[in-house]
Amino acid sequence: MPTPYSSGRLRRYFFPWAPLLLLAGLAAPAALRAQTQQPFLVANTQVNGSNAVATFTRDDANGTLTEVANSPFVLTTPNCSPSAIDPKARYLFGACGDGVSLYSFSGSTGAVAEVANSPFAVSTGGVPDAVIAEATGQYVYSLRITHTIFPAPSTATLDTFQIDTTNNVLAPVPGQPSQTFTLAGTFLNVITDPNHHFIQILLADVNGAISIADSCGIYFDSQSGLPKPGSPGVCSAMVVGGESYPLGISINGKGTLIGEAVEGQYISSFTVTAISPVDGSQVAFCNFDFNSAFQHPSVPLFDPTGQIVYSGPMSAPLRIFGLQTLQGGTLHISELASSPLPSSIDPAPLSGLANPVADFSYVGGNNTISAYPIDLSTGYPGVPVISSFPHTPALSFEPTLVTLPPPGQTVSAPAASVTPSGLTFGPTTTGQVSAPQTISVNSTGNQALTISSIALSPAGIFSESDTCMANPVLAPGTFCTISVIYSPTLVGTDQATLVISDNAAGSAQNVALSGSAVAPPPPAPAVTLIPGTLNFPGTTTQGTSSASQPVMITNSGNAALTINAGGISLSGVNSNDFSISSNNCPGSLAANASCGVNIIFSPLAAGVRTTSLMIADNAGNSPQSVTINGTAMAAAIIAPPSGSAISASVSAGQMAQYNLQATPGTGFNGVLTFTCSGAPTGARCNVPQSLSVSNGAAAPFTVSVSTSGSAAFLPPGPGNVPAHGRPEFFILALLAVLLFAAAIEKQQSTLRPAFGWRIALASASILLALSGCGGGGSSTTPPTIITPTGIYTIVVTPSATATGSTRALVLAPIQLSLTVK
Repeated sequence: MPTPYSSGRLRRYFFPWAPLLLLAGLAAPAALRAQTQQPFLVANTQVNGSNAVATFTRDDANGTLTEVANSPFVLTTPNCSPSAIDPKARYLFGACGDGVSLYSFSGSTGAVAEVANSPFAVSTGGVPDAVIAEATGQYVYSLRITHTIFPAPSTATLDTFQIDTTNNVLAPVPGQPSQTFTLAGTFLNVITDPNHHFIQILLADVNGAISIADSCGIYFDSQSGLPKPGSPGVCSAMVVGGESYPLGISINGKGTLIGEAVEGQYISSFTVTAISPVDGSQVAFCNFDFNSAFQHPSVPLFDPTGQIVYSGPMSAPLRIFGLQTLQGGTLHISELASSPLPSSIDPAPLSGLANPVADFSYVGGNNTISAYPIDLSTGYPGVPVISSFPHTPALSFEPTLVTLPPPGQTVSAPAASVTPSGLTFGPTTTGQVSAPQTISVNSTGNQALTISSIALSPAGIFSESDTCMANPVLAPGTFCTISVIYSPTLVGTDQATLVISDNAAGSAQNVALSGSAVAPPPPAPAVTLIPGTLNFPGTTTQGTSSASQPVMITNSGNAALTINAGGISLSGVNSNDFSISSNNCPGSLAANASCGVNIIFSPLAAGVRTTSLMIADNAGNSPQSVTINGTAMAAAIIAPPSGSAISASVSAGQMAQYNLQATPGTGFNGVLTFTCSGAPTGARCNVPQSLSVSNGAAAPFTVSVSTSGSAAFLPPGPGNVPAHGRPEFFILALLAVLLFAAAIEKQQSTLRPAFGWRIALASASILLALSGCGGGGSSTTPPTIITPTGIYTIVVTPSATATGSTRALVLAPIQLSLTVK
């Protein structure tokens, strides 16, 4: 069976993970990025066949880009280009050869240059699968995976480089240059945290015969920058996993959401995990089932704001879902009315490079880069802002990473930088709560920043929680976060201001908040089926019936559920093997009410039998279905008793005899009948007319094959019919007699009228008798056909009927070998 874990199945309309995932640090201390004077976008391209890097300044208000002077910057090492940035915005990094390539980066001009002696390697084994610079800016890590075929476990090697800014090199760390460890399963995919806190590896582990998602994370200590201890090696269990048949994993541009797609054993689904941008810990988790087992759901994509998620069957348009946080901090995923994405809309912008501080995703082209906003009410890409650049010949740009906006100059005083400067919440149902959005407050001066208060004006519609006021004094280079949620009560738009008061110049810092509230959908019924898949326990013998198994139907909506007349039925290839034994569901089911249907398994054939319970009603996703599976054993097994053979050798004319026995399955009582095929010409197969079996007791019976020998009469044919019996002889003889009669008649006509014709009539009668025509005689007895010599396969096919039933049960045939000498 082909493995579902090839890289082609881990993508859906989006670039490889590195350009999308290895973004600039979103929550790293702003003081570490003090030299970044402009918000930049970096794109990979090629100039005259050589790799190059183009740098652009961004306008995060309207999405326009401006290419910096001397861009693009041509690189010298072939087949290598940057894909990550360090949190201090001094260097770019990329996977190259056995190690990591190093590029200097100017925070003031955006200039890129490859440093001498790049790339740098610690171990060998091929190009790394992931490169990340941890949040303190001291170290760069490369992760190389030894790829294996499921279910063989993969191995991983983590190489550690220290950033030597004095010599512009990546130096091995004494005593800890590389660590190799065995993973818990087969490698599928890897993502890196754009906030520089972790690397996560998605694995396929084995649970019986089922592939189960597993994962482990390599976390970096926020103080030392070194990997935290884990097991095994440095890899420890992380936030996602446990679903069957995993396909791939993704992370949004803000580093706050992780998505995972699973094919599932019976139902395809995707999951979304909210994570903290401060340390990557899990905040909330939610799963969405597609209620069908279609193959290969696409890996989830996120819009730049993290409020919209996209997934669906690989061969169908993407479906669009909204993310909300309900009371208690749980995530809620609901499909939007605008779903699925219309075929007339290009899905490419959904997989573009996300801007973590503005609602734009960037898609490259020939001499252009387009910035697409996302309509949060529909999830559709909006009209792009297209920036064009005059290069001849035209260059194809691949947006790779973005830097954060400038934090301002370092000053000898407390200073604050707040990002982003505004938050926009997409359509949120009144009475519900939006997904949280995060604001980072950075201490960018060289003296401690003291936060005195955080307030909302007006309060009520928006609310916040933060890590700032518990420890309001931020040392230089540190930061805290504020999480804001939107809880509308009336339909329309809402606006507020988050006011952060502190001891920095220009206090207070204000963050504009806006949100759009929509009315809840009208009351509607919904159906919840428990279980989602019904598996009959154990095995059931053909001709018997299992104990009934229940399926509960619950109206989980807020309006009456109307079940169609005859709307509960069985449908599927093996539907005759199952029956509905009872159904207490009324025509109308009130909200939150439940009813039950009981199913009985009465298999007609052995093996796994499958059908579906179908429910047709007035819910939006009608009809709903429950897959039903049962395993059956044969009503009886036909085999020779110990010491008996299923082959025989006889001479033509002798009888071959086979001793067999029928052993009934558990609980089966009934009658077996048999048919026989494959006997050679001139032979007859004799089987019992019927055979009763019961109580698991073996019942013996005999099958014989009678053959005909060489003493039998030969059949008519060339060389076996005398000449006077042949048709051609009769015709020629009769013609001769007629000619002779005509001649006699001509001579005797005057003396004896019709004398010649009387002779002809008598002669014809004699010829008829000689030819075998007419009635009577031994010539009408069919001759016996001799059984030819050779080897033959005799197939005895049994069928069964249980006592008190008329349902025919097909049993496995048995093959007997016959040699005729």
